[in-house]
Amino acid sequence: MKLISARIENYGKLHDIDIDFSSGLNVFLRENGYGKSTLASFIRVMFYGLSGERKTQDVENDRKKYRPWQGGSFGGELVFSVGEGSKQYRIERFFGEKKSQDIFRLYDAETNLESSDYTENIGEEILKIDERSFRRTVFIGQQELETGVTSQINAKIGNISEDQDDMNRYESVIADLKDEINSLSPNRRTGDIFKKRMELEIIRSELLEKTSLEKEFTGSAEKLHSEGEEQRRLSRTIEGLNSRILELSQYQDLIKEKMSYDNLDQEIRNCERRLVEAQRRHFGAAFEEMSPEVRSGEINRGLRELDERFRFGIPNEKDLYGIEKRIAKVQFLREKLSLMEQNHRSLGYDSGGASGVGTTVFSYILAVVLLFFGGYLILSDTHTFYGVVMAAVGAAIAIIMTVSISARGVSGGGSSKGRKYTQGMDEVSDEIERLCREIASFFRKYYPRHDFSDVYDLDFEPFRGFGNDILRYNRLCDIREFAEELTLKRKEKAGFESTHDMEKLQNMKYPSEGEGSFEALSQRLNEQTQQFNEINENIHGLKSHMKTVEDRLQRIYEKERQYESGLQELHEMEQRYNLLVLVRDHLEKAHNNFTKEYLSPLMEAFKKYYRIFINVSGMEEVPYRMDAGFNVNFISEGQTHSTQLLSAGFRNMVELARRMSFVDAMYETEKPFIVLDDPFVNLDEDKLDGAMKFLDEVSKTYQVIYFTCHESRK
Repeated sequence: MKLISARIENYGKLHDIDIDFSSGLNVFLRENGYGKSTLASFIRVMFYGLSGERKTQDVENDRKKYRPWQGGSFGGELVFSVGEGSKQYRIERFFGEKKSQDIFRLYDAETNLESSDYTENIGEEILKIDERSFRRTVFIGQQELETGVTSQINAKIGNISEDQDDMNRYESVIADLKDEINSLSPNRRTGDIFKKRMELEIIRSELLEKTSLEKEFTGSAEKLHSEGEEQRRLSRTIEGLNSRILELSQYQDLIKEKMSYDNLDQEIRNCERRLVEAQRRHFGAAFEEMSPEVRSGEINRGLRELDERFRFGIPNEKDLYGIEKRIAKVQFLREKLSLMEQNHRSLGYDSGGASGVGTTVFSYILAVVLLFFGGYLILSDTHTFYGVVMAAVGAAIAIIMTVSISARGVSGGGSSKGRKYTQGMDEVSDEIERLCREIASFFRKYYPRHDFSDVYDLDFEPFRGFGNDILRYNRLCDIREFAEELTLKRKEKAGFESTHDMEKLQNMKYPSEGEGSFEALSQRLNEQTQQFNEINENIHGLKSHMKTVEDRLQRIYEKERQYESGLQELHEMEQRYNLLVLVRDHLEKAHNNFTKEYLSPLMEAFKKYYRIFINVSGMEEVPYRMDAGFNVNFISEGQTHSTQLLSAGFRNMVELARRMSFVDAMYETEKPFIVLDDPFVNLDEDKLDGAMKFLDEVSKTYQVIYFTCHESRK
């Protein structure tokens, strides 16, 4: 099989390139970055299509890696010859963004007619190996020298199997066997046998309490029988007591009615007392001087007035406190503004004369008086609110007069200071108006008939008693509730008296006390009933406990069945596990016996190519050994070592020799082409001569497509 020519339309960085191949060695010496690996990949995908479709990384996904940056389809054509008579074919493959957009066509290169000799799986159909095996034998990608044996390589070596499917299935069968063995493993925590043994051990530990539970159930049954006998005895005693109490039952209803009537009468007296106390708190000292009719009239008038005022509800303490603060601040600001106006007039027209001095003295006297009375009211705790307002106004007057005196003493002022002073008065006036609007908004819903049109000069005097109104309204509401409750109780008493024989109730006599009295019998009945109930609870507790123990015993009996069944399952699993291990061992032994026959010719081919690399003719012994899995190991001082311990250069020589020994054994007649993508980069200079001889030797038998970027490796 030989490659004849290639036409690359678009593939990675390669574009519009024609290449002719010759027999033997074809050397492509190009600088790094030219696209040598891309060209090698192009040859591969012509036969096998794009790989890594499910990979997310671009470097592992051929479609993403080699799609041109400008987009569109990519691919080309490849002409090759194969078979007897070296019939020539032309492959055309173009790839889109998705696999469904890919195009494959095969033509007879001589007639240019489309051929159906092979399908899009042409690589597998001609070379008899899949892409994975292709990469591990005849296609040697850059830094992909290390190989491994696949089932298809194994089956193709020497064409030893008439039915390659048997060998092809070996790996999957062994893998399935190992998976099944691992899933059953008695030594792995995830193994079914291991888990089953642990499960059975847990069940066995649970079965240990079976005997103690059975004894506990028997003891509870005996105790239940004893408690049942005592319950029946008490039942007979209670029945006798009820018979005796029945004789006194005619008094029971009268007793209950008398108690109800007495309780109702006591409740009426309590209601009357609470009502009088509430009225006394409301009227104070005037209570004693007022008749009940006068008090009632005053209460009703007050409720009518305050119900109307507080129809939207009573303000909470937070809102009330906020309004009081605003009122105090307005009064303070009004005093401040008044003093500022006096100051302004005195600064502008009096030049600090006798009139200004008189005003100042009067203001200080007024401030002292206000502070004194404000402090007195605060300390007396009678009119705290008014005390705070008077003290605040007095302090404000003192502060403003001090500032005024300082202002007059500085330099007599000027037009600039006058304007600032006027601006300050305007700001105070605006603040007064804003606060008055907020205060008017608050009181408008409680005083709907009050005139709030002149907000700025709002007079707070009509609202001085607002807090007292709230207190008075709360007390009146309490009085109304007590009066309504008293009325209901009196109606209830009148209804009771109209439906009962009051004379009989008033003259009722209680039975005499003693052993046969109603109270004594009732007390004894209660004692016996309490004992009966305690025993009844004990019986219920015993039954509940016995039910719990019985349920646990049922679960244990079920666990016993599970344990027996589990032992059978474990036995079957162990039998299956042992059988699978035996089958795996026999398959591996048969596989090794099947392949070891070909170890000798493979090892001879390996030695031939390895001797070429190390450039030593007549070398008697190559220090390597090949096992039945076709793995090559290094021999040193009589011990076997992995080739991974060797340097990168020696590992490359070993893998190249191993690959070529596989290819020789796999293709005895129809020789494939060999693709080498710069495989000698790790070789020292003294090994490069051997590498060149290796190329010459291989190219005598195979068509070699060799890519390199350095003259020394040409």
